[in-house]
Amino acid sequence: MISSMPPSLHINIDHVATVRQARRTVEPSPLEALKILVELKRELQGYTQARFNDADCAQEGSNSVQARSQLKAESLAGITIHLREDRRHINDRDVLEIDSFLRDHLEMGLTFEMGATEEIRAVCLTTKAKLATIVPESRAELTTEGGMDIIARKKYLKEFIKPIQANGTQVSFFVDPVIEQISAAHELGAEFVELHTGTYANLFIVETPQLVSERAALNLHGKVPQLGPEDLAQSVYLEYERLAVACKHAQKLGLKTNLGHGLTLTNLPPLLRIPNIQELHIGHSIIANAIYSGLAAEVRNYLELINVCDR
Repeated sequence: MISSMPPSLHINIDHVATVRQARRTVEPSPLEALKILVELKRELQGYTQARFNDADCAQEGSNSVQARSQLKAESLAGITIHLREDRRHINDRDVLEIDSFLRDHLEMGLTFEMGATEEIRAVCLTTKAKLATIVPESRAELTTEGGMDIIARKKYLKEFIKPIQANGTQVSFFVDPVIEQISAAHELGAEFVELHTGTYANLFIVETPQLVSERAALNLHGKVPQLGPEDLAQSVYLEYERLAVACKHAQKLGLKTNLGHGLTLTNLPPLLRIPNIQELHIGHSIIANAIYSGLAAEVRNYLELINVCDR
């Protein structure tokens, strides 16, 4: 049955490793980033429990706050990592550490993004990943540039996913919002599809330059405006419509529907109007904007050290 709840948020932490790999050093650590997310989820759950036990929670307003906090805790559902053949960010040690940690912290699930190769599948099979998302992959690309052509590789993919599902991991295919590709994913026995939102995101940047980033929106408006589909430029709206139609088709087939690629606080609100989205997989924008929100605190740590350290 397709969920009518708000979509769950899965944080892609690949780009924590991207920064580390720029210097081939030990920080920042994807595992430490995961620990922060688990702690955040526990804080949200703890606040929810505290509100529930509060004598004031019988009041309608308190109940509303408690319900919203519960939804936030439930919505922070997991992390996503993409082990590429060239190990450009996440590497095998990261996979081992993250999987080991999550086996003891079941409140967060693991989504394992992967190309359709036997080498990467072998690594996936060592994990307790909740979901394996099969993506197209090219060493020449900076990031995944489009959805998988399932139809062209249907016979291979049908056999490729069987050991993954036998290992207790559900399968998703990362596809463009194309009806035929979604139908092919269903025919292969996948449980999910993740619709590629990169075209939508790129058009949004072109047509809405004043909202090109979360930081730009904050500088211009003092807050991130929550746009609706009706606020989108025509080309962006047409891609939004493609995604909405594709979601409806997938859900009619019984496929759970995820969205991912290029999603930000500024371009996400219209997509939240699409019914029954299961999961949102978001990484780059969250990691990028975390630099802004955490930069001042980290510089303060250095200033404190410089001014108190014995000489």
